[in-house]
Amino acid sequence: MRFSTAIHDLRVSGAKATEDSLIHLQNLLRVPLTIHLVFDAPLSSQPSLRDFLRDGTRRDELELVFHGLSHSCPQGVGRFTSFYHKGQAEYLLDDDALRTATREIWENGLDGFEMPVGICPPCWMATPRNWRFLDSLSPLYLERAWCLRTRTKTVPSPIVSLGSPDSLELAALRPLGSALRNLARLPGLGNLRVALHTCDLERPDSMAYFHRTVSGLLQSGATPSLQRSLLN
Repeated sequence: MRFSTAIHDLRVSGAKATEDSLIHLQNLLRVPLTIHLVFDAPLSSQPSLRDFLRDGTRRDELELVFHGLSHSCPQGVGRFTSFYHKGQAEYLLDDDALRTATREIWENGLDGFEMPVGICPPCWMATPRNWRFLDSLSPLYLERAWCLRTRTKTVPSPIVSLGSPDSLELAALRPLGSALRNLARLPGLGNLRVALHTCDLERPDSMAYFHRTVSGLLQSGATPSLQRSLLN
């Protein structure tokens, strides 16, 4: 079995704090990291972070995934699923200005990265029109809640994720994550995504959970990889 480990919701504007979080995770987990980066500013505005990411991607230690511009949506957008996305599902907003701004950053804001980049809309959610729009940008892949998709293939991949600061929610999410980890061992699957979020970094119990998860996968013989490698 192969598994990728991703950190979601880091921001370009975080600059040094974003870089420090990545270094901490690299030292803690000792696996390649896929970074779901929110482009709330152009990378050119943060040259130290840009150079850090370039260096890591060139050494195949880091992978960059476009994760939106703000990671938030106005109140009332996607109200029937708001219990899940909590106002963070940016591409549930059907808005031409959002699509124009996204295209601008996608085409001009990656600032010379020498690798193809995937796209994951925040919360793995988007309207049908926005899914089509994101696909029109020709990313390496589109990431959905249950799979990675390209124009030629779909790769099923369960996700182990917590992404909540709420203790009651975490009590349900931890066993669910363990069940999904076991699901990835079924024939025809074999590709697992481990997805940390920035809110997990603030909870020692959540970080201990992910450390156990990654360590257990390594001890069982699972192969750590960047998320893009799950396509192969």
